[in-house]
Amino acid sequence: MSTTVTVLVVLRDGPRALTRLLVRCHGRGWEPLTVRSVCDGERCEVVMRLRATAPAAQVRAQLERLVEVEHVAVDSAGAVPDGVAFAAVRRMATWVPLAA
Repeated sequence: MSTTVTVLVVLRDGPRALTRLLVRCHGRGWEPLTVRSVCDGERCEVVMRLRATAPAAQVRAQLERLVEVEHVAVDSAGAVPDGVAFAAVRRMATWVPLAA
């Protein structure tokens, strides 16, 4: 059974930061439904909705293993619009987000 989770990942910005994250998702069989990213030259903040067969805790644990990840937040917001889900996961942030 698949569920939709909202994920916020902050990683050190590099030429392939977003690509590495998406490759990990696809490798685990998680389908990115919506992806938004903002980079400031030092960090890359990615917020996305994923359709995953794994529970939210496992999604978080797998994403935290990526090289250069600084923070991961996962929210199990149900069938809400992307903007609402993205705002909810950003409220979990323990730093000043790059995007509002």
